[in-house]
Amino acid sequence: MSRKILVIDDEPRLANSLTALLRGAGFDVRAAIGGEVGLKALAEEEFDLVITDLRMNDVDGFEIMRNLASQHPKCAIIVITGHASTESAIEAIHQNVHDYIPKPFDFDFLKASVDKVFARLETERLKADMARMFSHDIKVPLTSVIGFADFLVKPDGSAHGNQAEFARKISSNARKILMLLENYLTNARVDEGHLEIQREPVNLSSILSEALRVNEYEFTARSITLEVSITAEAGLEGDEPLLFRAFANILSNAAKYAPERARVWASLSAESHDGQQLAIVRVGNNGISIRQEECDQLFERYRRGRTSRGTGGTGLGLHVVRIVAEAHGGSVRCVSRPEASEIEFEVTLPLGAVK
Repeated sequence: MSRKILVIDDEPRLANSLTALLRGAGFDVRAAIGGEVGLKALAEEEFDLVITDLRMNDVDGFEIMRNLASQHPKCAIIVITGHASTESAIEAIHQNVHDYIPKPFDFDFLKASVDKVFARLETERLKADMARMFSHDIKVPLTSVIGFADFLVKPDGSAHGNQAEFARKISSNARKILMLLENYLTNARVDEGHLEIQREPVNLSSILSEALRVNEYEFTARSITLEVSITAEAGLEGDEPLLFRAFANILSNAAKYAPERARVWASLSAESHDGQQLAIVRVGNNGISIRQEECDQLFERYRRGRTSRGTGGTGLGLHVVRIVAEAHGGSVRCVSRPEASEIEFEVTLPLGAVK
């Protein structure tokens, strides 16, 4: 995201000093000497953050704040002042000021406040982007569910000859909607600090088999060859719904991004590494070539690869996989093999109880 800052102060030395220091910290900064110049700068271009003095000889900081509230409501504000008072602080709060810093102040203190502003703005931007993607991606399968449900019965009341196929499509798209909702809710639980593992004995081969079953239609509809190898009845104490969600997300991802008539493989094995018994689930597909550095970023929240253009998804699926793996004391990694146009995801889980 852009990191554009406007510094408004009628003390040239302070305004220029702050501008230089913030530029040195990597921000795009413009200085305005005085309130009138500041208002002109705001009329000329958009800024993400305004740092303004409160009392100036021409236009004061309160006028700057009112201008921002009416003309640039998304712009954040930090007030710096050599005339701090309870009244001015209360007025600043009413204007939704992010921070109120009395002069003199340490630059590191101001820098910390600026960093918080941009962290908040980035979070808000990501949430807005995700909400837009989520609303779009849920409409597509929901429209399909409604359409095929309407097709089940002809206008004259008789059953349609393709009922079985329509029912499979309804089920598949309903599961997509459910997966989007569950990924969103899991992510929200993490944000709120409420993700807890419900510990119970689980069989990973059964969970993987069920995840394969619910994605079966997607593979069949796109003529994808599925190769499955389950060589272990691996068990541990974990959260079955969360593990199912992780495996289903990876398989759905493989079905979604693999070209038609591609090959997808899924395997579960028990292996020993450094004296520890591990269950390893590998899911991969061919027909995709991405750089390893991009592959490593796919587990970040709201991150979607360049091959995702035109393909639905909120960018939460693989992030949820990482959350679930780490919550069970394990890990997930992506391996890209550009020379073979292959990509593989590997979930590693320690066998035994969740710590």
